[in-house]
Amino acid sequence: MAKKGSNQTVLGLSLLGMLIAPPLLLYPGTTYQNVALEAVGYLVLIISMLVPIIKG
Repeated sequence: MAKKGSNQTVLGLSLLGMLIAPPLLLYPGTTYQNVALEAVGYLVLIISMLVPIIKG
C-alpha cells in the first residue's frame, strides 16, 4: 500500500514539473537570453517526462 501512494506522489511531482518548467524556466530563459536558466528548464522538463516512463 505504501508503495502505491509513494508512486502516485512521484508521478504527481513529475506532472507538476512538466507544468511548471515552461512558464517559470523556459520562457524567461529565452526572453532574457539566459542560457543557464533555459538549460535547467529543459533538464527539469526532460526528467519530468522520463519519470512516468520509468515508474509507469
